[in-house]
Formats: sequence, structure tokens, C-alpha cells
Amino acid sequence: MSLTETERSQFNIRPVWRWVASLLLLVVGYIHFTLFWTMIRFNHVMGILFLIAVVGSLVAIIGIVRNARVWGWGLGIAVAGGAALTRALMSIFPGLAIMLMRLGRPAFPGNGRFSPGSFPFRQGAFPAGGSGSGAYPPTGFNGTGVFRGNFSAHHFPHLGTFAGGGGAMVPISIAIEAAFVVIALLVIFQRQQSHRTG
Repeated sequence: MSLTETERSQFNIRPVWRWVASLLLLVVGYIHFTLFWTMIRFNHVMGILFLIAVVGSLVAIIGIVRNARVWGWGLGIAVAGGAALTRALMSIFPGLAIMLMRLGRPAFPGNGRFSPGSFPFRQGAFPAGGSGSGAYPPTGFNGTGVFRGNFSAHHFPHLGTFAGGGGAMVPISIAIEAAFVVIALLVIFQRQQSHRTG
């Protein structure tokens, strides 16, 4: 029996928890996919980070279904927990959103120009690029470190733009990611307890 098979045999949990966790992580991956599809047109660094989160979510789902601790539950905690922490910090510290936006530049020509007044809490944070239709972000931040833009670059139903459909949807996005983290930690703790008693 291989090491991976041994690990899985010692890490048996109720299938319902695996499927619930997989569903939550699938939602997390979908949210990040819609964010990738939107942000890659304006900021390639953020877009790539969102894409990495999507790939990480899919790999973690496969690992969870196969009952793998490290590249299943562990990777899922890293993806969902990291996303929830980042969203929470961006909501608490709006300046963090500006810093992240300055990491990347437009991935495609004709997009990503900045217009004066787009950022209500920090005027002049970005170079002015006129008030054309390519101004970025189209409707600025909502004051909580997330976009409130009305992007039309894709047709995916989703929970919002940069961190989940305006400020109202941010807690829902964080709650989904936090729920997965809680389940994953409980499962890992249960595994540790079973290992000790076994």
C-alpha cells in the first residue's frame, strides 16, 4: 500500500462532509473565475492571482474527494482562507485595495486608464487618463476597499466584481470561504483524534 493510500485509509470521514466541503470550494472557485474574467482586462497581476485561486480550488476539490489531507484539505484551507483574509483586510483597510491595484497594469491595450475622482478616499492615487469609457475602475470603489463597478465584459452570473458585488455581498463571500475553512479544520482535527485513539 502506497503512502497516499495509507494516508487516505487513516483519514476516513463521512462522505457528506467531503461533498459539502467540495461544493463550498466549488463556489469559491467560481467566484474567483468571474473575478479573473473581469480583472484580467484591467489588471493582469490580480487576474493571474484569481486564476491561481481557481486552479487551486479545483485541485483541492479533487484532493478532498480522494480524502487527501495535504493537497486536498490543506490546499483548500490555503485558497479559501487566504481569499477570506484578503477580502476582510481590504474591507477594513481601503488603502490595501489601492496597493494591490498598483501591482498590475492593463493586460490589453485600451483598458485600465484611470480617471480623476475614481477613488473617493484618495484623490490622485493614480495618474489621470481622461474620462473616457476606458477609465478604471468604471465607477470607482465603494469606500470599503472593493469595486462597485458595473462591468459588462462577461455574462457569468456571479456574486459581484472585485470582492463580491459591492459591500453587501462581501460578507457572503467571506462566509462561504470561512465555512469551508471551519469544516476543513474540524475534519483535520477529527483525523488527529482518530489517529491518537487508534
